[in-house]
Amino acid sequence: MGDRVAITLEMAELGGGDLSYRLSLLCEVPHRSTQRTAATNEMWDSLVRLLRHVRDTGSSAEPGEGNLARELELSPRGKSGSGVELAYYAESTMTLMIPGLLRGSVGAICLQAASWRLTHRTLRHLTLSSLMKSKRKTDHLERTADVLRREVVSVAKVCGVAHESPSVKRLRLLVADKDFSFKAGQWVDFFIPGVSVVGGFSICSSPRLLEQERIIELAVKYTNHPPALWIHNQCTLDSEVAVRVGGEFFFDPQPADASRNLVLIAGGVGINPLLSILRHVADLHREWANKGSGYKVGTIKLFYSAKNTSELLFKKNILDLVNEFPEKIACSLHVTKQTTQISADLKPYITEGRLTEKEIRDHISKETLFYLCGPPPMTDFFSKELARSHIPREHICFEKWW
Repeated sequence: MGDRVAITLEMAELGGGDLSYRLSLLCEVPHRSTQRTAATNEMWDSLVRLLRHVRDTGSSAEPGEGNLARELELSPRGKSGSGVELAYYAESTMTLMIPGLLRGSVGAICLQAASWRLTHRTLRHLTLSSLMKSKRKTDHLERTADVLRREVVSVAKVCGVAHESPSVKRLRLLVADKDFSFKAGQWVDFFIPGVSVVGGFSICSSPRLLEQERIIELAVKYTNHPPALWIHNQCTLDSEVAVRVGGEFFFDPQPADASRNLVLIAGGVGINPLLSILRHVADLHREWANKGSGYKVGTIKLFYSAKNTSELLFKKNILDLVNEFPEKIACSLHVTKQTTQISADLKPYITEGRLTEKEIRDHISKETLFYLCGPPPMTDFFSKELARSHIPREHICFEKWW
């Protein structure tokens, strides 16, 4: 019988949207130490290739899928020689971040190593029981433990609930507490009676709306995270929650500050804090235009990418601001998986395909501040590209939502 390596990859979601991965290998391996090392290395390399394939293609590891359940040839690196018995447990560990679409799936992939031709073998059960956890921490409070927060925790009443997209609900919250305030771009800790997990959601409204009407707005994507589940399945008008402001990602210029241009780069629900900033800039410009006082804003360019036009949140609000301030505000909307015809009113603003570094590079200047919010791979990529373009670190602000 040829040597057999069976790899089982099990994935389970932990609290807060975190993923854990447990790997198990069953293999027939050689006696000798040189061959033992080669066998362990080869199996581990094969596992790495497999996981990278899953990560890079975004494919789920369900049993029987042709692109994953495939044969690999494993060749030992080294010659037979004297040595010791194979240890029962491998010491290797690795960390990979695999797309969220793998949550809850269980995969089993068997790899036949037909090219191993060894005279002395013994069957061993080799288990890699190392827990591989994604880079996401388990909880919003844990992820942001070192981030500045206000001390005030305020009661908020739900006064509006609406669908912003098929997967996102928008909440309007009335916060009567006059001590509650925030800066454009910040988020709130979201406390729900009866739900032990604390949510963390960026505010998408402007500080001016809170000042005038005591209202803040949130837009929350559907996930299995308990606070998001509550918002989508249980939240109703007049539901009461508690909120506390936090975050070091904000735009809060003072009247005497030098005028700055802004480039806002958003992916998916990462539009929320950037919309708050965009709305705040619009309020500042109205104040300047009406009173000739306050902060003088520069130009603002918004780059916003989503899967399709139905998932481009707040597109009407964004285009209303572009039309109100055509000399100040511009936007470029990207869709990566559009399958339906794009409406005529959106077409002038839509690019099909991913946002590229070249588009961003065209807006680089010494007077420009860059704000990025979206999936970690996106914010990592563009923040590194901006750094390579010699943008000072203090001019690059980013927020990662997991």
